[in-house]
Amino acid sequence: MTYLVQLPNTTDEVVVSYIYGLNLLNPTENSSGSSRISSGIADFRNCVEYSGLFDLSIRGSEFTWWNKQVVSPIAKKLDRILINDLWQLKFPTSFAHFGSPDFSDHSPSCLILGDRVKTKKQFMVFHFMFYHPDFLPRIAMQWQEMHVIGSAMYSLSLKLKLLKKEIMDINREHFSDLEERVKEAHSHLVSYQNQLMADPTPLLASCEKEAHKKWVTLALAEECFLEQRSRVNWLENGDTNTPVFHIIVVSRRALNQIHYLIDVGGNRLSSILDIKSHCVSFYEDLFGAETQPLPLASLDQITEPTSFRCSDSMKALLQAPVTAEDVKHEIFSLPRNKTPGPDGYTGEFYKKTWDVIGLDLTRAVLEFFKSGKLRSNGTVPSYL
Repeated sequence: MTYLVQLPNTTDEVVVSYIYGLNLLNPTENSSGSSRISSGIADFRNCVEYSGLFDLSIRGSEFTWWNKQVVSPIAKKLDRILINDLWQLKFPTSFAHFGSPDFSDHSPSCLILGDRVKTKKQFMVFHFMFYHPDFLPRIAMQWQEMHVIGSAMYSLSLKLKLLKKEIMDINREHFSDLEERVKEAHSHLVSYQNQLMADPTPLLASCEKEAHKKWVTLALAEECFLEQRSRVNWLENGDTNTPVFHIIVVSRRALNQIHYLIDVGGNRLSSILDIKSHCVSFYEDLFGAETQPLPLASLDQITEPTSFRCSDSMKALLQAPVTAEDVKHEIFSLPRNKTPGPDGYTGEFYKKTWDVIGLDLTRAVLEFFKSGKLRSNGTVPSYL
């Protein structure tokens, strides 16, 4: 059955198809382990993949059907809500909820569009700024003008905090409204090219060259921005992959969206304030409680499962003092395109600006290992 459905509180219409007798698409979606699927279901699964359909992010029951058998109960995922990229882009916070079967052997499914919640954007260094000719000179000038009195760790932490304004200024001056700038630059390029092909002149050729340079710079910045947001590492550099990255960003955001939480009393918390409060309370109880030192009996239980013991040379290596060369090696060994630390700085930033801030960073790290204490302005720096 296929219907044209008008969504609530909007003029948007979508096509919805209901298919009965779908059964298992994935043989692992079975409480009793992997099971075989028929050739017909295999063909339908191939059709689903070819059509670009995939499961909407789900909440609630993992399995949606059970056989009602007391002796050998089996549960499977037989019900699903499939969407495509267009739906994901249009309704990025939507999700499917599968509830309790109640009187049936199937879980009821409910499609929830979700609400977009505007939150304050946290600071993050965007890697596309590294390629702008003004980036390193302005970072170096700002860094050299800052004089902070205090420990090496405190000084570095505070200077990184003060540096954020300069980085945001560079971003705003050269890359604000990046997507619109890319479109505008491409439009200017096409205009010059059309004029050039109709009546070539040295002036138009020069304008076309400058327009092409500007468009390439902005287009690469947009691709770099979306690549960083999507955290994709398996695409090689080449043609711009902005549509791919954009879809992955939206998909990752939808997958990581917390739509609700269930507290210890079984209450469902749906509002942003309740979810935040519950998370804070949970981790305060987890990490804020007083701890007691482990007795020797417990330490013996920890070491019993393995016979491995560090040799004297290994112990000496582990206890050896950290050197400046060690710090630099670790910084430049950081994997690319990873989530930034709590302060918004990434490994790529430290590599790119090493000649500017490397000495201060090395002093701070060596001070930490020497004193065993973390001194900062309140935020745990990403380099630790």
